[in-house]
Amino acid sequence: MEMRGKTKAVPPVDITPNSIWLRSPNALPAGRLLDGIGGHLWTVAPSLLALLRPTASPRARTFQTSLMDPVVAQVRLTGLLSEVAESETIVLVTHGLSGNALSPYCAPAASAAARAGFSSLPLSLRGPDYSGEDILHGGITQDLWAALAAPEIARYRRVLLLGYSVGGHIVLRAAVEQTDMRVRAAAAVCPPLVLHPATAAFGHPALTPYRSQIFPGL
Repeated sequence: MEMRGKTKAVPPVDITPNSIWLRSPNALPAGRLLDGIGGHLWTVAPSLLALLRPTASPRARTFQTSLMDPVVAQVRLTGLLSEVAESETIVLVTHGLSGNALSPYCAPAASAAARAGFSSLPLSLRGPDYSGEDILHGGITQDLWAALAAPEIARYRRVLLLGYSVGGHIVLRAAVEQTDMRVRAAAAVCPPLVLHPATAAFGHPALTPYRSQIFPGL
């Protein structure tokens, strides 16, 4: 940082796995406890609420397309296409790791899109719908572009991207790539912005219950 001809050193930001679990060293014991369990509450509570009070999804039909991957050849993609008559805008909803188009958080997104007068496509990326042709990882945006290139989606003039968790990282990456000029906006809910430290942190022993649930769904 340049200030009046002198260079001021900027201290490095610690994004190692240990820094995530020690983010408040000077907090009171109760504060540290809440800081430690807060993330778990934000993860588990919405899932439990979705089971108790599921959101009704708008009427949708099965969507299916495919793309040619240079490594694994043909990869099938599926989803739930909910169309609003005469709408020129579609919201492409992208799930997180081990999720799919039927994940509980996709239904509220599709319902919100319908209330706004937009069509929606919660998309199952490669792998998590048990198609078995490949596995999902956070660096792949080709699935989004393949879905948008499908004949059913070609008529839309505007595309809005919405992603959750790793799906949020994917839609942000897609927005930067600008492969499809119809993309007008992107929104990400709790995305990992830098994949390497996020992946390392996911190996922390405290996250063992999550790994046991997520890995089988890949």
